[in-house]
Amino acid sequence: MEVVSSMDYEMRWASPGLQSQGHAEHAVRQHIIMALRKLEENERRVLSLSYEYGLTMCEMGEVLDIPEAQAEQMQAQAMQQLHAYLGSV
Repeated sequence: MEVVSSMDYEMRWASPGLQSQGHAEHAVRQHIIMALRKLEENERRVLSLSYEYGLTMCEMGEVLDIPEAQAEQMQAQAMQQLHAYLGSV
């Protein structure tokens, strides 16, 4: 399985239906992209594997060549960072 780069991940967030989005939806999407950019590369990769590809923690560990517990910890840390960056959006 090919792991997507963070730029590919951002482009997928940025591109769907941009012309049909309202201003508020576009602003929220841009805020999410900026928050994703603040994450470490490995944190973005874990989120991509989990939410975009639907991998389990065990599968993520295998893809990233790390223990399952470390993949779980990385995902939790990434989500915590996203929540902090996004605030009330």
